[in-house]
Amino acid sequence: MPHMSPNIKARKGRLGAGGTAPDLSISAYPASVTAGAGTGGYTATASDAVDGDITATIDWTSDLDAASVGTGGSPTITLTAVGVHTITVTATAPTGGQTTVQTIQVEAV
Repeated sequence: MPHMSPNIKARKGRLGAGGTAPDLSISAYPASVTAGAGTGGYTATASDAVDGDITATIDWTSDLDAASVGTGGSPTITLTAVGVHTITVTATAPTGGQTTVQTIQVEAV
C-alpha cells in the first residue's frame, strides 16, 4: 500500500535571475519494500512557470545506496541496501537550472 506523504520534508533550491524554483509534489510512495526487488508506487509531479510540466526531470536518490535509483514521475525503484533509506527527490527546471528538493523515508527489508 502506498505511503501518502505525511513525512515529506521540502526545500526550494537555487533561484536563477528572475526565476522561481519548480513546484514538486510527491503524492505516493511505499512505506516499506523488499531489498533488491523493483518496486513501483512512487508518484510525483513537477512544474514551473517557464517550462511547464517538468516531471521528466525528477531524480530519486537513496542515501544508503549512494546513487540515483530512479527518474521521472512514476519510477520503479530497486533499493539494494537493507535499512531505512532517505530518498532525496529533486526537480530541476531546464531553463535556469532552479531546483526543488524533498525527502522521503522508505524501509527496505
